[in-house]
Amino acid sequence: MLKPSSMHALESAWRVRVSPRWGAVPLDSIRYSDVRAWVTELSMERSATTTIRSYGVLAAVLDVAVRDRRIGENPARGIKLPKKSPKRRVYLTHWQVDALAQQSLHPALIYFTAYTGLRWGEATGLRVEDIDIQRRRAFVQDNAVMVNGEIHFGTPKQHRKRSVPYPDFIERLVHLQMHGKRPEQLLFGEGDTHLPLPNSRDGWFAGCCSQMRQGRLTVSANNASRSPTHSRQPRDQRGREREGRTAHAWARLCRDDSGYLRGPLR
Repeated sequence: MLKPSSMHALESAWRVRVSPRWGAVPLDSIRYSDVRAWVTELSMERSATTTIRSYGVLAAVLDVAVRDRRIGENPARGIKLPKKSPKRRVYLTHWQVDALAQQSLHPALIYFTAYTGLRWGEATGLRVEDIDIQRRRAFVQDNAVMVNGEIHFGTPKQHRKRSVPYPDFIERLVHLQMHGKRPEQLLFGEGDTHLPLPNSRDGWFAGCCSQMRQGRLTVSANNASRSPTHSRQPRDQRGREREGRTAHAWARLCRDDSGYLRGPLR
């Protein structure tokens, strides 16, 4: 079952890209060459992500038509798709995390996400009862995601529940978030309402980043991944299913950490 965020992206692709071009075309009139021309045109106007998603929606619809024996084969399959270009990633140092937290409306949330690697929805979905103060661990079992201006409550990515540690130097901040709240109340915020994801253009976090001249909150997972003992450790913290993908991300972090090693090695 698709999550609301995934469903919204697919519905948008159908409504904006696929339906206007193919909605009125009979199934047996769709040709491979026409789909290829559409993909080429789309890739010249839109990003690779948008193109691939729109193509995927059309191809999936035609797959169903094949299974229903409306058409003999899928004319969309076998088309070469554009490749996604890797985005430039910005990783914050410990000093930068501290400075960013001091500028923010929710410093405890900044510190917590920076040093646990939790996604926004996972962190804001935590409840007081999810915190094990003896072991300094947070049990991630819920995810609060904003879709089209509305917060949807569900499971973490890939439906993977997990437990992640947090360092002792933010223990006091965690205790302050728990103070005066019932076990079922939310850890961050007032306790009864999920903190909404700030506007990426003019929200409070964007303002902090503008002052700090840094990137987005998601890059803060670098601090949680420093000096891991095994690729499974950051994989488990981020809730990833494939170790290969985690190791690839870890490799980028290690390259960025080379500057920390030069001094001691000399």
